[in-house]
Amino acid sequence: MIRPWRALSLRLGLGLVAFSALFFYRPLEDAYLLPQRLALSLAGLLLLAAPGALPWGRGLGLGLAWFAWRTLCHGAAGWSGAWLGWELALLALFLGAARVLADVEARRFFAAALLAALGLGAIYALLAPLGLDPFAAAALDLGFGRRAYGSLGNPDFLGGWLALLLPLAVGLGLTQRGWRRNVAVAVALLAATALWQTQARAAWLAGAVGLGVGLAVLQVGSRAAWRVAGLGLVLGLGVLALGRSGALARLEDSLDRQGGAWQSRALMTGLSLQMAWRHPLLGVGPGHFTDAFLAAQAPRLARDRTQPYRFTDDAHDDWAQAAAEGGWLGLALWGLLLFGALGLAWRRGGLEGAALAGGLGALAVQSCFHFPLSIAPPEALAVTGLGLAAQWQAPRQRDWPATAALLLAGALLAALVLLGRQCLA
Repeated sequence: MIRPWRALSLRLGLGLVAFSALFFYRPLEDAYLLPQRLALSLAGLLLLAAPGALPWGRGLGLGLAWFAWRTLCHGAAGWSGAWLGWELALLALFLGAARVLADVEARRFFAAALLAALGLGAIYALLAPLGLDPFAAAALDLGFGRRAYGSLGNPDFLGGWLALLLPLAVGLGLTQRGWRRNVAVAVALLAATALWQTQARAAWLAGAVGLGVGLAVLQVGSRAAWRVAGLGLVLGLGVLALGRSGALARLEDSLDRQGGAWQSRALMTGLSLQMAWRHPLLGVGPGHFTDAFLAAQAPRLARDRTQPYRFTDDAHDDWAQAAAEGGWLGLALWGLLLFGALGLAWRRGGLEGAALAGGLGALAVQSCFHFPLSIAPPEALAVTGLGLAAQWQAPRQRDWPATAALLLAGALLAALVLLGRQCLA
């Protein structure tokens, strides 16, 4: 018999993951990152306390290997308590999702919570460009004009989050009946409008790819697919015709290879790959990218002082950053984990498979041009989705104490490796 407090822990944990993007307090200096990370850290603890057994299989093993390798690479460059705390929160979300999402009712609740959060987030995002932000008191002007930034505080961050969840909303609209279908369609239209209003070009592409993958997994009839495509086209042309969003100018700028957007990203990606080649085994370490990026710029600036100087915490390309931070093995582990889960979702099919495959497809595309894995809500959704995929792939379950012992053994082994490396150095 499941104790009531453990069932409540499950719902609270999944609810915090779903609504994490809506937690912010604008008067704070760190108005978005701190509330979202606190909420997600609490969600990880609640999910670990919820009922469920860990699925022991290739998906879980690969995920644990990825977390262990990141920790090893981080420690090799020096320990940071802040980085370790957030990494533990992500690990808790991964393990918690792998445990609790085995239950069909838990998955249904999570889907409903995500749909509700998506609808509320899209509505709020569409209010600010109209000058109707009710939470802007005592806050600085964020300088985005009529671009939608919503509760994530940045159009690119918001666009990445919307692109991840759009396949779920559209899938629900195509598979449900009655009022559930009508609500899902309304939320999908709101999310698509907010995504367009972000003017985030990478998020547009990610949303289109994710939606295409989701529709392909659902194997919807041609009429339904054309309706979705036609509705999106009409919606986009309608917003563009207003002449107020500046979307056409941003589309034109994205095609200019000599423009600032292309040149800036080429610089950051190029330097990140240089860092990966110089540190092919352990990389520069997750959590140490900023200092390593600044150091990588020094030779170029010494040769030519007219070259642009860039200070950034992210490469604006999560694939290149994964190689820079964790070496080529770290990049390979992340690719295997992500595309393995996407392939599993594709083979599973149905609404769940379409939502997960579409979300992961959108994440893979968005990661080529931005850094969704450095934004707390999209990153949490990614590891939660990977936990769900690990549950599908598991041939058997293991009790929590046995797995906890295995994790402890792995942590001790990593500590011994790091200690030996430092002694040899």
